[in-house]
Amino acid sequence: MRIISGYLAGRSIKAVPGQGSRPILDRVKAGLFDSLQFGNWELGDQAEQDGFVGRRVLDCFAGCGSWGLEALSRGAGEVVFVELSNDAVRVLKENLSELGLSRAKEGARTEIKRTDVFSYIRRANRSFDLVFLDPPQYQGLWVEALQTIAENPGLIASEWQANEEKSKRGQGGLIVTKLHPKEYQPVEFKTLRLVKTKKTGSTLLLFHTVC
Repeated sequence: MRIISGYLAGRSIKAVPGQGSRPILDRVKAGLFDSLQFGNWELGDQAEQDGFVGRRVLDCFAGCGSWGLEALSRGAGEVVFVELSNDAVRVLKENLSELGLSRAKEGARTEIKRTDVFSYIRRANRSFDLVFLDPPQYQGLWVEALQTIAENPGLIASEWQANEEKSKRGQGGLIVTKLHPKEYQPVEFKTLRLVKTKKTGSTLLLFHTVC
């Protein structure tokens, strides 16, 4: 695995060994992050070159940190990684260290929370501009994770607070969920709105905002 774009482009990322690791394909990650960086949070066509600058990102079921590391490379201001597995946390720490991200780098902050994702979401008393969900497959955890967020919608920023001018646009936060297409079933959440789905091979991405 590698970082696709940004000031860390081309740098390698260690994967978590074992069958539980589900690294996202480069072409899927590139398409996703380019749409987020060069489009608006509603995934439209309007170019926005600095789409990640200053963003507050929550990387749930973080594994080796591939999602959050890509966001940092593209200018995210803060990434919180949530991961319960000791092996995954060890690899994540190694990746952060080797990329020079263990401490504040160019104003960016990183933090690892070794805890259960659902517990973290329930206890969180802050908001994020972008939340990544990449749970283990075929366990229904994607539904449980989205439902947990729906019960605590304050986790998702109502506006991008990193930049006052852009906050005036009213763009809120976004949840991106990765799953296998065979796992998908239509599910409605009281406080969340599905704004887009994108299928690439054996990967399905869901995009939700707060209603």
